[in-house]
Amino acid sequence: GINAEYMGDAEARIGVNPITLDPNNEWVYYGPMTGRSLYRVRTRDLLDPTLSPQMLASRVERYGNKPISDGITIDGGGNVYVTDITNDAIGVVMPNGQYKILYQNPKFLSWTDGFSFGPNNQVYVTVSQLQRSPVLNGGQNTAVMPFYILKFPALEAGSVGR
Repeated sequence: GINAEYMGDAEARIGVNPITLDPNNEWVYYGPMTGRSLYRVRTRDLLDPTLSPQMLASRVERYGNKPISDGITIDGGGNVYVTDITNDAIGVVMPNGQYKILYQNPKFLSWTDGFSFGPNNQVYVTVSQLQRSPVLNGGQNTAVMPFYILKFPALEAGSVGR
């Protein structure tokens, strides 16, 4: 858990975060930040008012393994890019459900946060150093500027702005 002055001894429990929508608007992908599974559910099922909560829950699929993460995005091939905050990394959950680290660097990937597809199949990612903020660091701010926006090539094409 996270011990922080503002949280006392309470463990941080964060619900659905990360979340993203595939390029075709067919699936919503999500998971609990501190969970180890990535799930998906069809958008049409989420929009269907005739489905009971139990029926909707039965349509949720476990997509694969993921690390503790704060952000995801997906390309057109079903590769879900994941911020791997405990390993100072960016990873991917492949369509077969397996997770692998793509990039790892403690200096430049310290709490990667949000993703967005840019032109030419580049994925942009923000690096926030959130774990060094006072609320998550015993009241101390140990973040070191600069904060980064980095880019890397996607494995397959994605939707700009997603």
